[in-house]
Amino acid sequence: MGAERSQASINGATLSWREAGTGDDVLVLIHGFPFNSDIWRPQVEAAPDGWRVIAPDLRGFGGSGPLPGNRLPMDLLAQDVIGLLAHLGVRRPVLCGHSMGGYVTFAVTRRAPALARGLVLSDTRAGADSEEGRQGRLKNAKHVHAKGTAALIDAMVPRLLDAGTREKLPHVEQEMRAVMSAASAPSVIAALLGMAERPDSTPQLRSINVPTQLIVGARDEITPPGDARLLARAIPGAQIEIIDNAGHMPGLEQPAAFNRVLVNFLNRVRQSQITN
Repeated sequence: MGAERSQASINGATLSWREAGTGDDVLVLIHGFPFNSDIWRPQVEAAPDGWRVIAPDLRGFGGSGPLPGNRLPMDLLAQDVIGLLAHLGVRRPVLCGHSMGGYVTFAVTRRAPALARGLVLSDTRAGADSEEGRQGRLKNAKHVHAKGTAALIDAMVPRLLDAGTREKLPHVEQEMRAVMSAASAPSVIAALLGMAERPDSTPQLRSINVPTQLIVGARDEITPPGDARLLARAIPGAQIEIIDNAGHMPGLEQPAAFNRVLVNFLNRVRQSQITN
C-alpha cells in the first residue's frame, strides 16, 4: 500500500492513519472488524481527484493503541476519529464506514452531528445486537481468549466473501487474511465486547440530514441487502447501491464497482454544496 502510516498522540492514545490525495474536500474511510486501514488499499490507491483521503486505524488495530481495557466501546472509537480530524484540521468530511466502521460512524454522528457533510454506509446496520447475536460475540471472545484468533478468522472468511470471490480471486482472500491476522487477540476480544454492547442507532436515522449513500454486497450474509434497504427507508434521501458478485467486502471484492459508486456520490456531495 503506497500511503505510509502517520501517528500522533490523540485522546490518550497513539492513533495511526494513512493519507492519499490532496484537496480541500476530505473523505474518511473507517474500517470494519477485525481489520485496519490496509483493508482500504483499493480506495486509498484510487483517491479521487481533488479529494484528500484519510484512513485511520481504529484503536487497538494497525498502528493505533493502547486498548483502554478489556473492551472497545464504539463511542470511544468515535471520540478517537473526532479527535484525529481535529488534529488534522479537517472540517466537514464525508465519512465512509464499513461494517463495524458503520457503527463507529453512527457514534460520530451522535457525538458531533454537524461534523459530516455526507455519509457512506457499507455493509452495516443501525440496530443493536439481538440477544442471540450478543451471545455469539461473547462466545467468540471466550474462544479467542482460549485459543487465539486463527480459528475465528477461518470461521469468518467464508461468511465475509462471496463464494465466487474465493474461487476466482484467491488473492482477495489472501490479502484479507493477512490484514485480519495482524490483529492481536486482546484487540479482537475488546472489539467483540464493544460491538456486543453498542447502543441501537435506529432512533437517530430520521435526523440524518446530509447526503447518504448505502453500499452493500448482493451476497452479503452478515448484513444482507435487506438491512441496507431498511437504512434507505429510514434515512431521508438515502440512496442504495447493491454490488453484484460481492459478499460483505465489496470494496475489496469488487473495487472498481465500489469506487465508481463512491466517486459518483462524492461528486454529488460536491455539487450539492455548490448549488446550496
